[in-house]
Amino acid sequence: MTDEQRLTLEQLAGAVGMTTRNVRAYQTRGLLQAPRRVGRTSVYGAEHVQRLRQVQRARERGASLQLLRTLIGEGRDIDGVWEAGQVSRGRVVVDLSDSAVGHTPACLARRAVPLRPLLDQLGGADEPGVRPAVAGLVDRGLFTASREPVSVPGPYACAAAALHAQGRLSSAAAALQLTQEIAQAAESVAAVVAEAVRGLDADARRAASARFGELAAAVAGRVVTRVALGDEAPAR
Repeated sequence: MTDEQRLTLEQLAGAVGMTTRNVRAYQTRGLLQAPRRVGRTSVYGAEHVQRLRQVQRARERGASLQLLRTLIGEGRDIDGVWEAGQVSRGRVVVDLSDSAVGHTPACLARRAVPLRPLLDQLGGADEPGVRPAVAGLVDRGLFTASREPVSVPGPYACAAAALHAQGRLSSAAAALQLTQEIAQAAESVAAVVAEAVRGLDADARRAASARFGELAAAVAGRVVTRVALGDEAPAR
């Protein structure tokens, strides 16, 4: 395909195996550059096909939409940040150390990380109450344990480490206690979601549950911020 070729939205979507709705959504989210205008017509070219294929490859490697928006906003080469040769268990390690202030590469890429270094950073894995708390969170499915050491989501480790650095989490035990309390609230939300998706087939439940999770996270983030700042909207 050459830059001289002009594609409609439908042709662009067909070229990369996507729906027109998803292409529009990617454009709205800043993942795809705007089309060119030829008279009153919007047209797409090779650069749009290339961008969508880059996004598809990155998504297959586990990149989040937040990560991709960050990279594109900085003018970074999406394929270039995936360091060739740094492969661990089939997953490519992303070098994003300068891509977003305050967030670790594992956080942005939503990769799992070992729990033990985080506990050591928070004050120690051998504090009283730490081991049973970890075991309880593993049982709840929040932490992962297999034949390897316990691991946690990258965003969790990033947030916990940042709060500890700010003096908001004084110890590993305090972090785990807070995690347990948040988990209890989240399980109440999960029960409501389970009822809402009842009757759907497995694939539909999985897709709907993911959207409900995003919805819950957005609402929780807004509520926590407003309450913590003490600027709740007045009742009407």
